[in-house]
Amino acid sequence: MASGMIPVHLGHIRRYFALFLLFAVFISVSAYENTVPLILWSGKKFSVPSTSSILRRSDLSPLFGNVGCRKLNVVFEQKDLHALDLPHLSPATKNLKRSVDSAPSSLKVSFVAAANDVKDVVEHIQDACQKAGQEAVVIKIGEDGSVPDLSDGRSYILVASLKPLRAASATGRVEAMTENDNVIDKVLTDITKLEQDDWTAVFTGVSNPSTLRKRATQISALPWSKRPIFQKYVFFSQGLFMCIFAMVPLVIIGLLGVRIISSIQTPTRYETKKKEK
Repeated sequence: MASGMIPVHLGHIRRYFALFLLFAVFISVSAYENTVPLILWSGKKFSVPSTSSILRRSDLSPLFGNVGCRKLNVVFEQKDLHALDLPHLSPATKNLKRSVDSAPSSLKVSFVAAANDVKDVVEHIQDACQKAGQEAVVIKIGEDGSVPDLSDGRSYILVASLKPLRAASATGRVEAMTENDNVIDKVLTDITKLEQDDWTAVFTGVSNPSTLRKRATQISALPWSKRPIFQKYVFFSQGLFMCIFAMVPLVIIGLLGVRIISSIQTPTRYETKKKEK
């Protein structure tokens, strides 16, 4: 009787374990869904810290502390850029990639908790400059990438707000990113002429609530039957599906392990030999 109860208990364990894996997948997907990429590179060499590929906003301060303060510190703010979007936009980021690859030092963080702006990034750079005994002046650059004459010896933080990636189609997003990539190249060329290698650049994505509201308004105007799945169900997105596909092998391996364990039946106590009459 005792040995017969073992598969029943293991069946319960298998169901609980499956629910646990599904819950873990949901938590992981939610974490990845609200993240943006961050790339940090400089004209001068800096100590690249060992860091995780997933960071909270509060974890960014030590990164900028390692880089220190430069004469020109530019922050490229890309709205509507999700962490999983950058690989798909690689054909439109040739100038960005070339600059990062040719830099003496660079750091890439694939998943950083999203924010509505780059205010905290600017503050981290300001803190690094204050520790170096300098006060950095913050200046915003237009979407055309025009850099003013800043050859007065002071340190500057240039915030370049790139055009949002509002296009619904993949082609439209690539075209918008190509324009932004040219702006990035122009800004980096100008600051290199001004200060040669005494510069630092940051490229990161930010969430754009106004764009999300605008998309929701545009979507509601379409008949339900003509909307694609990503518009019919807001919870489903390309980033969500990519994360789910990445977690599927782990779930399968876990379920196979439970199945193997449940197939093994061992007695709970040793059976005693029957006495011969």
